[in-house]
Amino acid sequence: MLALDQAERGSGPIVGLAGISGAFDLRPLLRTSINGDLNLSTEEAEAASPLLRLRALPPMAPLTPLLAAVGGDETDGFKQWTADLASAWRTHGAPATLVELAGQSHFTILDALAEDEGEIPGAIRRLVGR
Repeated sequence: MLALDQAERGSGPIVGLAGISGAFDLRPLLRTSINGDLNLSTEEAEAASPLLRLRALPPMAPLTPLLAAVGGDETDGFKQWTADLASAWRTHGAPATLVELAGQSHFTILDALAEDEGEIPGAIRRLVGR
């Protein structure tokens, strides 16, 4: 959401974004037991959904490069959210890399961040040009 704030302003300090296994559209959660705890209204879910906010940006808003990562063992929902985010990012003219990590799930994918030579840290270094 901070990267989208920056795109709306036109500039800022964020040079790249790594979206890892995110719920980028919260509307489907309204139909699940999870919303019993979240208690989101339709309007709140829409306002808190990065994918919807991204789609509402002007076509050439200055977005930073995106790394969209999802685990290969994730649910189809997480895979679709991640693919949709990368696709919408590209539609706005910004680079987006989609990475699916085999053997990783929603609960293990962040462990891949701790692997210095792992796929996610390497992709992040490439993302910011290091």
